[in-house]
Amino acid sequence: MRIPVFDLKRTKSAAKYLVRVAENARLSEVHEALARALGYRDWHELQRSRAVPSRPLPSLTVEAAAQASCTLAEALSIPINEAQYVLSRAGLFGTDPLTLTEQLAICTSAWRRRYADASGRKQPGKVIRDKATGRPAYLLVPGRPTFILSDSGVGTRADFEVTTPRVPLADFVPAAFWLPYGRWRLSDGSEVLFSRNYFPLWHLAGGRVERLDPWLWIHSIVDTRHFMTEAGASSWLLGASRDEAIAFLQTHEIAELPKLVGVLPYLFGTDCPSVPRAVERYYEDFGRQSELPPNTSLNGFVLQSEPA
Repeated sequence: MRIPVFDLKRTKSAAKYLVRVAENARLSEVHEALARALGYRDWHELQRSRAVPSRPLPSLTVEAAAQASCTLAEALSIPINEAQYVLSRAGLFGTDPLTLTEQLAICTSAWRRRYADASGRKQPGKVIRDKATGRPAYLLVPGRPTFILSDSGVGTRADFEVTTPRVPLADFVPAAFWLPYGRWRLSDGSEVLFSRNYFPLWHLAGGRVERLDPWLWIHSIVDTRHFMTEAGASSWLLGASRDEAIAFLQTHEIAELPKLVGVLPYLFGTDCPSVPRAVERYYEDFGRQSELPPNTSLNGFVLQSEPA
């Protein structure tokens, strides 16, 4: 499927961003990869085929957006979530901004393409039901104990505490990797949204919103607030707390997914999965060349990954 390009300037900006993400890739290579992911023969054809919309056009289907993200990620050897982010920010998924729900749907569709072979009952990547909560979870490592990935993160269960329903359960992006648990106010007046496991998600400063690398340690914190406390809720995952966090995202027009989502592939196929180790491996593959923003340093568990 060919994705129409309405703004060549934004497409070129996307290519420049991808050069920084794709290590050792030249701009010409990124141009070609981006063009093919969008359904064009090459960058020259993309430039000549620039569309001029006369009216707002509907967004791409979830499947088409996921396919474009996967194709671009594979061509440039970058995380799928980075490909999805840059295509979305460049307006290549439609003329209207996508909602958070749509972004999550694209992510899960791309996720299933990556784990399309997870059909066996004990295959990592299979969506199972956690008897302890009654909610779906991904199977990470079968056995005794069984490792699962639920909305709250990585957990362990006895093998009889998970079941595989006859009717397949829908894929999902675990909330622990995208739903803000709270926010830190820094000494400069800016704020950082953090996850349930206190990994940084977003930096809000002067009306600008920036995704943060999950391997960062945040300094100069002067105040900590939790959405669960502010909402007077007993659970951070459901009800008033979740509504409060999502409303905060909507108020600040945050619909894309944070970089922390990129650690998910590293949790599959390991003997003893853990989120810190997944973040460390993500850093080893894609973070060594990234610059540290102000008020940050490398988190302690990734320091051992630094070359001597």
